[in-house]
Amino acid sequence: SVQERGVSMTAYTSNSMMECCSADDNPGLVGPVCKAVRYMQNELQAERVTRPYAQAIVYLVLVKACNYSSCGLCRTEGVCDFAVIAKLRQDLFEKVVIGDDGSVHWEADTSVGQAYWYRRKPQAISVEMTSYVVEACLVVNDCQCAASTAKWLNSVRNSRGGLVSTQDTVAALNALSKFAAGCRITPPNLCVKVTRM
Repeated sequence: SVQERGVSMTAYTSNSMMECCSADDNPGLVGPVCKAVRYMQNELQAERVTRPYAQAIVYLVLVKACNYSSCGLCRTEGVCDFAVIAKLRQDLFEKVVIGDDGSVHWEADTSVGQAYWYRRKPQAISVEMTSYVVEACLVVNDCQCAASTAKWLNSVRNSRGGLVSTQDTVAALNALSKFAAGCRITPPNLCVKVTRM
């Protein structure tokens, strides 16, 4: 719907603002982002955000804006409705696709008549929304969730390391790099002995 596109664009813009600036560097950022958070939460409460793509990017923005461990711009402004965020997470995770290998991802509607990038496997939109969920899982310190979604992203990369399109590749590589930095997996304890022949 047109309304849902507006929510998605608001979330995308808010995410970009939070990626580029901090409240310390730009105190004028707090007002617009918190206003966007109010708008997105109102749309969620009115049940006008139902598509997985919109839910994924809105979830990312809400957890970033309302979390202590992230930028948390709106946490102290009293605009964060954690019940709405929890319901959004529940709704989003009800739409998860679990692979045979334990990886998880989200898929868009694959109705007939859509452009080719919606019909390709993997779909660019599936890669992009799954990337947003990886980032959101990292913000809330859920490395298990981030690992299973990152596993799927890695499994669908092409031979050059990219994915379907430029936008989804950027989103996926951003999420994967944050995953690698944020969820440290203990390296194996190796001991290598080299002897002279």
